[in-house]
Amino acid sequence: MSAARELVRRLAVVIIGIVAAAVIVRPAVSSALVTRGDELAFRGDVERAREMYRRALLADANNVVAADRYVFSAMMSHRVPLLEAGIAVASASLTRSPRDIAMHMDRALCEQALHRLSSAAVDFEFAGTHARDPRAMTFAALDVANEHKARALQLLRIALGFDPKFLPARRDLNVLSREKP
Repeated sequence: MSAARELVRRLAVVIIGIVAAAVIVRPAVSSALVTRGDELAFRGDVERAREMYRRALLADANNVVAADRYVFSAMMSHRVPLLEAGIAVASASLTRSPRDIAMHMDRALCEQALHRLSSAAVDFEFAGTHARDPRAMTFAALDVANEHKARALQLLRIALGFDPKFLPARRDLNVLSREKP
């Protein structure tokens, strides 16, 4: 009986050690995969880079850098399945880090590429408001302009409140103001 207890104790120590190592090693593996993905992207092998970012997320779903790189590369692909996957990765990342401005921008660009303009506008407006970014606010305005002209004008005025010299917002405000309702 004593030998059996000793075996169980040793087995428990080994299992605890393996679990602890996995918790410690997973973020490092994920980070290494992002680095490898960045090297591949630098060399122009975007497909393999995106795969490295995907694998980094499998190793550590909390790796915000891997999520950002994956979503951005998906957006740059202009391919519907990858855009959909990018939105899913961004949404999952935003459940953990809801105030991540870059992730809101990346998701908005994927949504915009899929012509989901109202969803894109929500993300752009969030990013614009929290980062005081006239560019994001102008994108939000343009995404709602066809359906909600008054809201678009309001968003453009907010953009100009962030930067009165921001020419795209000034130009778009001028054009939208002259259009008939």
